[in-house]
Amino acid sequence: MRLSVKTFVITFAVFFVLLSSVYTAVELGGYKKYRFSIEKICAEKNIDVSLCLAIIRTESSFKESAVSSKGAVGLMQLMPSTADFIAKKVGFSENINLYDGQTNLYLGICYLEYLFNRYGDETIVLSCYNAGEGVVSKWTESEIKSPPYKETREYIKKVKRRKKLYKAVIC
Repeated sequence: MRLSVKTFVITFAVFFVLLSSVYTAVELGGYKKYRFSIEKICAEKNIDVSLCLAIIRTESSFKESAVSSKGAVGLMQLMPSTADFIAKKVGFSENINLYDGQTNLYLGICYLEYLFNRYGDETIVLSCYNAGEGVVSKWTESEIKSPPYKETREYIKKVKRRKKLYKAVIC
């Protein structure tokens, strides 16, 4: 049985739309559970919601219980030392439970605000978020234009790709 070109194109288009829908649903993941908190905190801190969503999806796939091999915790994969630093900086007086989604979101978005205020450049902010501010400071002092770590370069690409998706679908 031979398919006509028209039938093939229609079949391919339907398959592509279905595949795109599944991909989008997976990418949106747990967004609905945290939607209002993310939008509210991002508005207060002047952080792009689509960027925040892309970071959360890349870091933890919206899993509150996520823990990295390096010890980063929660939705936004904050290192406990980073969370302590930013909590003191913003006057956060509650007990820090990085497994609590609301606390993790708040501190993570505050950290993004701090990084943007300090560096201004999205690529540098994402580099800091992935590799650590101390490491990135050495790169910028050496006037290195691109992160020397492949993992960080790939992280930036992934976050920026997802940011575009979130911006198109949600924001």
